[in-house]
Amino acid sequence: MKPGICRMRLLASGQFLLAACPPVQADPNVNSPGGHAEELVQLAGCHMPETLPAPRWMVCANDQQLQALDGDYRVVADPRPGSLTLMDISAVPPRNVTDLDGIPCSLVGPPTCLAVTPDQSLVLVARAMRIDPSDSSRQIPDNRLSVVRLSPGTPGTIQQIEVGRQPSGVEISRDGTRALVANRADGSVSLLAISADGRVGLVGTFAVAPPESSVSHAAFSPDGRSAVIGNVYGGTLTVLNINGREAVAVDTIPVGILAEGLDISPDGQWLAVNCLENTAMPPDSPGYRETGMVVLLQRQRQTFVVVDSIRTGRIPQSAVFTPDGQYVAVGCNAERNIAFYRIRNGRLRDTGIRIPASGGPAAIRISSDGPTASE
Repeated sequence: MKPGICRMRLLASGQFLLAACPPVQADPNVNSPGGHAEELVQLAGCHMPETLPAPRWMVCANDQQLQALDGDYRVVADPRPGSLTLMDISAVPPRNVTDLDGIPCSLVGPPTCLAVTPDQSLVLVARAMRIDPSDSSRQIPDNRLSVVRLSPGTPGTIQQIEVGRQPSGVEISRDGTRALVANRADGSVSLLAISADGRVGLVGTFAVAPPESSVSHAAFSPDGRSAVIGNVYGGTLTVLNINGREAVAVDTIPVGILAEGLDISPDGQWLAVNCLENTAMPPDSPGYRETGMVVLLQRQRQTFVVVDSIRTGRIPQSAVFTPDGQYVAVGCNAERNIAFYRIRNGRLRDTGIRIPASGGPAAIRISSDGPTASE
């Protein structure tokens, strides 16, 4: 057996259970310029070099209550709150994959329902939907945000905050002092303050679009003075100015249909957006497509323009840049894996790397190093 990725599961006792996973292999049918996919696969061995870079944690939220099948969303027979999959993304493929159970999250509405602070001490996890207390076969909007400690000590929930209805995309500024939460059912965003001691407080909630536009996610610019909001059913992006304790809408950019998750690259020059492309519809529907799509946009002055797109797995729920800005990671809910695409000369290239998840990916976030660019 060829070497694979080491997977670790966090037990209730706080100990780690280590297991060997199958090797990560690149798709031989995928063309990657310069044989880059082959270079990535060579990094997949479980053995460790003498000197390793500092861990860089990527966190994936996994829905354990709802199943999307052929356009029908069903509550599973034995629902659990949810889970997080943690992995060290300091190298690709990732190392030290860890599962943390008991973290509430939701597939419905949260394309990027979590965010990691730059110092990697906290992760904020939104729960868009919850099971209806009067009918366990259906879900209703929730309004809770969990604050999960990653370090120091054993990871776990330390705080819960009430925001707007159906909180979805969560974003933290590069300096780690502010966060935005897109409230899908209300057409609003909640601005949060993060203190130096790790406490999170609600500053205010601001209307940015009609509720029917389905506000989905917020992405801060590198300097934290502006943000981009995705409006799923409105087919637009909203540009915000962040002034002290307020968030004000200043521009609207047309985009595709069902463009849910978005992320701005560390240098502020690229914007990645994942589109469901009707992959959650029944296969016999006229508009059904077998694959989702990731769109790449490039900055032009204060806005962005589309430069490339690539097909991806079904029901894509996240598109995030790796810390070096060279890759986009996409969580594919139906396939239950995380796909990696490389940016080269303004184009998206499939590396063939697929990382299995412990549930259907609902969100992915990666911690930042702090400001790397200015407007």
